[in-house]
Amino acid sequence: MLAANRVGDWLVWHQSAIAAAWLAVLGAALFARLMAYPLRHDEHFYLVAGYLAEQAHLYEEVHFTHLPNFPLLLSTIFDMFGVERFLFAGRLLIAALWGLGVYALYATARLAGGSRLFAAFIASLLMLDPLLLRTAGMLVTNNFAPVPFALLGLYLFLRGTTGKAASPLACFAGGVCLSFAIGLKANYVVLVPPIAVAALLVPPGLALQERLLRVTLPLVAGAVLAGLPSFYFFAQDPANFLAHVVNFHGDAHVDYWTANGRIEGPVAMSLREKAIVAQQVWLSGTTMLILLLAIILGISRLIEARPRDEAETVKPTWPLFMLGALVVGAALISFVPTPAFPQYYAPPIAFGLIFSAWAYGCITQASRITLRPLMATVMLMASFASLPLLLPELRYLPRPSTWTGNMVHEAAQDMAVQMAQSGNEGRLLTLAPAYGAEARRDGYRQMLLGPFIYRAVEYVDAPDRAFFDDVATPRSIGAILERDPPAAILIGTEDHLDGVLEEWARAHDYRPTSVKLGDRRKDEGILYLRSQPLIAGPSQPGLQGRH
Repeated sequence: MLAANRVGDWLVWHQSAIAAAWLAVLGAALFARLMAYPLRHDEHFYLVAGYLAEQAHLYEEVHFTHLPNFPLLLSTIFDMFGVERFLFAGRLLIAALWGLGVYALYATARLAGGSRLFAAFIASLLMLDPLLLRTAGMLVTNNFAPVPFALLGLYLFLRGTTGKAASPLACFAGGVCLSFAIGLKANYVVLVPPIAVAALLVPPGLALQERLLRVTLPLVAGAVLAGLPSFYFFAQDPANFLAHVVNFHGDAHVDYWTANGRIEGPVAMSLREKAIVAQQVWLSGTTMLILLLAIILGISRLIEARPRDEAETVKPTWPLFMLGALVVGAALISFVPTPAFPQYYAPPIAFGLIFSAWAYGCITQASRITLRPLMATVMLMASFASLPLLLPELRYLPRPSTWTGNMVHEAAQDMAVQMAQSGNEGRLLTLAPAYGAEARRDGYRQMLLGPFIYRAVEYVDAPDRAFFDDVATPRSIGAILERDPPAAILIGTEDHLDGVLEEWARAHDYRPTSVKLGDRRKDEGILYLRSQPLIAGPSQPGLQGRH
């Protein structure tokens, strides 16, 4: 017992150093994994939208099919820092957003009254979640990007409403972050109902008029400010905006997967199949531990008998109702998209962590001590489950030349050199348009974002077809190329969808040459070069990208 007490005292005295060291090791390993993670075709869609956002209309010309904040964020980063390596910069952005998410959880745990060690424990569980250590959290897409802004917005809202006096500035900043998260990915609209209700009712001690002035109106003002990009594009052409952002996902996207699910691979279409995916994500590994921790801390608050002398030292419990509603709402909305992919089930994980952080602040010191063995067990099991994914990636940390963004850029530059040496300075046709961006080669306005719109546009419902009439399909791309042949065609990233392009290249005597793709998952592709040199003609206005 004496030895145990000494260990406990040592941990208390050195908790800051332990917390910092643990987070630093996890952060370094996560950064190395993220930077070396293989390129996936989802990234072509978002990166090229960001690459073109400065020059072309996101919906009318680029045909982006999500809310606009993520490509606009990428475009801002590209402009601000004069980026030439777009995938590299995008991965750095995701790494920075990971840091923001970890900070938001750490700060919330500290705001709730937790020690530095507990705050590091909560924050590290985010970095140990196996779903987020795969495509859901490693790619330059809008899957992980909303999470840090949602967590930071919740922290600021709690800071602005649980202190000695309500803070209009914190509520305003919270509104900005929460609204920006929604503009990154539409299913984060689940944030609105519980926070809107809370903004009208808390802090409980404020008079209604003062609450409106200090909480509700600043929150709404911040939300409106961050929502301006979406409002702007909607106001320009409501029908076009809705056709891309709403109808495309409900009609063409679903119909494509219904018709091609066997070719593309098994996907979850029915409610039963979605429930199986949810079970696999939520009830396994570290994710199950996170949700179990949230449930146990919540139950502990419900059943504990609180001594009078501690009644004023614990945090208010009303945030638990708001955060609990967020966890439930996020879980339910995960079942809405069809087909369902594992990354759609990520929001309840992050909200479960922030719920746990606040629930810990609502229980008494005696209950906290009782729960220490449980939290130590959760930490050990989470580490055993996820560190094998993280620690081996540290070998990439001191070798930037092995980072995917750098390798893809070098591969694209080599393609550009081969095109130039063969006398072909025109456009590069490919379903992997990030290579065109990295090589500074213009693409075709009919298929700017890779396979996603190209493969599904034939399934667009009749009322919306006019908004997609300039998008190529596998059936129409041949006629487009006959009128305007490319200088080169890159294939090798999209399996069966590349077949149409390869057939056209062979039929028109394009010369195949093997090229490196700079990607560990698919190391080589084929660059078909026009046999007779093609000098670049005038580019399509507004779609040249950055030169």
